[in-house]
Amino acid sequence: MGLNTNDAAAFPARGRSYEAKFGDLAFRLDFDADGKRMTFSAIGAKASVSANESGSQTISYTAVPIRPDVFLVYWQEAGGTTVTHVEDFGRNRVYSNITTPEGTFLNLAGDFTPISTP
Repeated sequence: MGLNTNDAAAFPARGRSYEAKFGDLAFRLDFDADGKRMTFSAIGAKASVSANESGSQTISYTAVPIRPDVFLVYWQEAGGTTVTHVEDFGRNRVYSNITTPEGTFLNLAGDFTPISTP
């Protein structure tokens, strides 16, 4: 029995907002109800890792179920930054790998807190 990687309805973040907090670095993630697009906004003391000058960007993402309440979520931003998350909704944790166009590689882990629900 395989996992359906195209089942956007199974992704718990659809139509919700979350804060991903990595110490002083934090992002607000606003997931569209379509299960395909998300707008992130950099917040906190180090708000400029990958958001554009306005502090936010809307991207298309892919969410792949790993096990109940855990999803691999990945996307590429307009400027070439790539982001991969493991989002654990059961434990409210997020693990992130970010690669910038310049080749900087960041490994982050932090809290993944719901801000709003439908």
